[in-house]
Amino acid sequence: MKVCFKNFMNLTDEEIKLVHTERNKSVIREKMYNQNEIPFESHMEWISGLKNRSDCKYFLVFLDEDPVGVVDFIDITKNSCEFGFYLFESYLRSGYGIILEKYSIDYIFENLGLELLNIAVLESNKNVYKNHMKYFGFVKDDKLDLIRDANIFLGFSLSKNQWVSLDKTILNKCLSFFDIQEVNWE
Repeated sequence: MKVCFKNFMNLTDEEIKLVHTERNKSVIREKMYNQNEIPFESHMEWISGLKNRSDCKYFLVFLDEDPVGVVDFIDITKNSCEFGFYLFESYLRSGYGIILEKYSIDYIFENLGLELLNIAVLESNKNVYKNHMKYFGFVKDDKLDLIRDANIFLGFSLSKNQWVSLDKTILNKCLSFFDIQEVNWE
């Protein structure tokens, strides 16, 4: 399997429409900070505005030729960032999230050279934050908790040192089911 992370700045019109459609599905947006439907015009303005920003990066993720989800890095500083991702509706519960998360963490620490990674997960999304801790070594960080529009998001963090020293036996066993041959960031 080939994994490709395609920067939003390089998306085709068709891919931009796909991201917009998937992001607006209720099953996806109900887990987001902003749970409102986003008009296409606003989506296009936001995409266009990404060109002028160095504090965030967004990627459409392909497994082989199939677009399966989105990865984002926001609030990028010289030492840290916040990471998030979502799978498209037809790929929920596919196990592909483990691929997106593992290679995103590698990218953050190896390519961006950051030292700390933060995530925020909707409090009711227990399976997701349990997986962040079990497979990836994230630890609960109460100072990162936040409330947005009456929704509680729990904060977690992972340092580069924690990631490097993490026993990845279970993680690697899970990844072996996907036979990943190549990972590209475009």
